[in-house]
Amino acid sequence: MPESHDFLAPSASRARSASNSRSNSRANSRANSRANSRDSSINNNGTIHEDYDNNYDTLHGFKEGLLKGNNREDSIGTFDSQGNYFHPLTSIEKFSFSVGHYLNDFQATLWFTYLLRYLETTRQLPPGSSGIVMTTGQVCDAIMTPIAGWVSDVLGKNVHFLTFRLCPRTYYHILGTILAALSFSIVWILPSPFTSPTSPSAVSYYSLAAGVFNVGWAVVQVNHLALITDLCEKDEQRTTLTSRRYGITVISGIMAYGTYYFLIGVEEPRGEESEGKWRNLAIIGLVLGGVCNIVFWGGLSGHCSR
Repeated sequence: MPESHDFLAPSASRARSASNSRSNSRANSRANSRANSRDSSINNNGTIHEDYDNNYDTLHGFKEGLLKGNNREDSIGTFDSQGNYFHPLTSIEKFSFSVGHYLNDFQATLWFTYLLRYLETTRQLPPGSSGIVMTTGQVCDAIMTPIAGWVSDVLGKNVHFLTFRLCPRTYYHILGTILAALSFSIVWILPSPFTSPTSPSAVSYYSLAAGVFNVGWAVVQVNHLALITDLCEKDEQRTTLTSRRYGITVISGIMAYGTYYFLIGVEEPRGEESEGKWRNLAIIGLVLGGVCNIVFWGGLSGHCSR
């Protein structure tokens, strides 16, 4: 028996050693697995935080660039230094803007070129009274132009009483168009309600109409010009809109003088003989201008960056 015990002792020792080795191997494997898992988690978290930091730095740098006035442009539009986003204008929208002042230009061509002669030869007002009518309109224009600009800038953003998707300045454009068209019609289209053109009532009547016309004309002009800065931010874009606008101004002048020559001719008739021709000239201008304004309002509907 002692010999048998001595023989088995080394085998048991080797078995215990092998078992301990396997246990240690499994423990080390589990420890390494947990360590690798922790390292992987740390790397993943580090990557997440690194990506977040990179995104934050990008956004922060973008914001700093805006605050410093560095304009950023993407494939959709542009940002200005205050962070206002400007949608790109399509060709239709550029054309719509350019024709938004056609009616004003047509009316101004007739008003400042022919008003004095028209009042004297057709409405039979004395030269002095015709001068009073013209001067009254110019004074109202001078007073109303800065006021219209202030109202458009200060109160323009709060005008949303209609359901149409229009820029705030466009509402003032509509209001000015209505005032100018009505008063323009009183002078050029409607018959005179007075039997004596030399009476003070007749002078007051036309002077009031001239004042309202110039107020409406100034409101349209100021808001149409100011709309350029609301539609685009870059100088070259604003220059393009301004060039198109003045191009339509030239076209409206040519249309006004061409229509005058076609309807009235070189030798201007006087009195009632010319009243119908002047009326037709004014109606043509109002109809064409009205169509252009509808294109302007509809083409820029819902497009306003500020």
